[in-house]
Amino acid sequence: DELKELVKVSLQQAGVLGNIKAQLRAAVFKVVNQDDAQPRPAAAGVLSTNEDALAADLVREYLEHHQLLSSLAVLVPEAQLDDSFPGRPALAERLDLQGTGGGR
Repeated sequence: DELKELVKVSLQQAGVLGNIKAQLRAAVFKVVNQDDAQPRPAAAGVLSTNEDALAADLVREYLEHHQLLSSLAVLVPEAQLDDSFPGRPALAERLDLQGTGGGR
């Protein structure tokens, strides 16, 4: 039991366990919803306004920037985001952030 706990703690500290859990959630979500062509009611409102769509793109950019790809893999299908994310420069333009250095 002690060895099992040490391995668990070590995997958590290295971020491996969280990554595996996120990948598993994404895979399960994808399998469960792959035949479901109709929008889910809970996700239908995610992009219902320009502000909501902007917020979703901000979250997506944050996850991409920090390489939280497992979380991104869960967000995109769950929120029914399309694959055509314009990227950071277009997002900065939508937020009227030109000329702010373009850094983090």
